[in-house]
Amino acid sequence: MELKELYKSYKNQSILSGVSLRMEEGEIVSLVGLSGSGKSTLLRIIAGLEAPDAGSVHLGGRNVTTMKPKDRPVGMVFQKPLLFPHMTVLENVMYGLKMKGYRKNQATKEADGFIEMAGLTDVSDHYSSELSGGQMQRVSLIRSLILRPKLLLLDEPFASMDHTRRMELRAWVKSVIKEVGTTALFVTHDRDEASEMGDRIAILEAGRISQIGSPEHIYHHPATPFIAGLMSDGLLLGNERFVHRENLSTESLHPHDVRWTGEIREKKYMMGNHMYSIHIEELGQSVVLKVADGDLGDPVTITASEKNIQTFD
Repeated sequence: MELKELYKSYKNQSILSGVSLRMEEGEIVSLVGLSGSGKSTLLRIIAGLEAPDAGSVHLGGRNVTTMKPKDRPVGMVFQKPLLFPHMTVLENVMYGLKMKGYRKNQATKEADGFIEMAGLTDVSDHYSSELSGGQMQRVSLIRSLILRPKLLLLDEPFASMDHTRRMELRAWVKSVIKEVGTTALFVTHDRDEASEMGDRIAILEAGRISQIGSPEHIYHHPATPFIAGLMSDGLLLGNERFVHRENLSTESLHPHDVRWTGEIREKKYMMGNHMYSIHIEELGQSVVLKVADGDLGDPVTITASEKNIQTFD
């Protein structure tokens, strides 16, 4: 998929400002941004549910900008599963195949395979009112994937679930998307979810994609102060510089290091280590670091080498 200079505005307010993005076949890209940043609007334009004011959408090398939604090789999974309440799981999954002219026995066989893949064989004759939230979202996903769209759009599909269920389901969703080989654009505002799901992450900031890269690169090398605050850990030094948490120390004695004085505010236990939330008054920020010894309220000196301080372009 390729988006070329997409613009969209409402009441003279810009929602998307020249968004450009290219996705490779079979790739999953996580699209991250704050509420109101235009994530859902972008998905609706790709799906054909809204028209851009300018720009174009290309799928498989074909310009589909003016193509009707039903004619686009695009599947979409929403925050809330939109299942037909009067149909069983099997009937919901095979519905799209029947609309494409598949014979009933052929559609049933295909649907049974996807239902088994989703671990829903035992509830294939159940209606949506008899399913859990996670089961309904699985049905929604395989109902889209069974049509083998060139592009699958997922609009925060786990937003209404508890933490444990989200973790279980997103791992399963990623494995199924990779198994089927579909290209997917996954929208979320959760950085951990974005990093787990995406081969790459694209950050939507002020109507533009301000950075795209691997989860590791964006975490360690955010391109703007906004991305540093949203996707990374460390200290912002004004709007020009940033130092990542891994480059901060509470033990360095090098005389040329940059230094800040902080106060221990909270003790945390993370990944087998005792960590401390340290507040630095002069920066108005807190950072979680490992401290050899300390109690709540104790002062802590934090240092960083000047060479490890990143300057934003």
